[in-house]
Amino acid sequence: MRNIQYEGPTMPISQEIDEMKYRQKGETFDDKIKRIAKSLCDGIEHQYTLEDILGNMRFLPAGRVQSAIGSNRITTAYNCFVSGDIEDSMDSIMRRASEASETMRKGGGIGYDFSKLRPRGDLIKSLDSKSSGPISFMGIFDSICQTIASSGHRRGHRWVYYVLTILIFLILFVPNGIMIN
Repeated sequence: MRNIQYEGPTMPISQEIDEMKYRQKGETFDDKIKRIAKSLCDGIEHQYTLEDILGNMRFLPAGRVQSAIGSNRITTAYNCFVSGDIEDSMDSIMRRASEASETMRKGGGIGYDFSKLRPRGDLIKSLDSKSSGPISFMGIFDSICQTIASSGHRRGHRWVYYVLTILIFLILFVPNGIMIN
């Protein structure tokens, strides 16, 4: 076992951010570097090489990687995910909303494609009623994002795809402060 101690950032603001966002409770910069290297290595020499690269800050992985790899918390090391297809059914919409909540809870952001949902005003034959359209369902996903702090540290992030709806959304909702996350 090598007896090398890595000191980390020298600027106070960098030290504060590193401690607040990327380390586990009570963990030093050195502990964090060794946790990451040990988790990613494929042998002892590789571990030492990774420790040197990370410890001397020649390369530092993305924040999610630093905070998640080798951590005791059950979080994701990836920033972005793409939702499965959101089909034009209440079951599909709610299943994807549930999956999104779990993704955000573990620290990930998620993108959705609402283009398969029927437009507002279209007939729903089985209910003999009209569709509320994709924007109304986007509100459910926005509420989930507002409610869940990703892995207890930050708000979730999401990306929505629906070409015609984006224009309507920008015109009607953004100026009125609706969907704030």
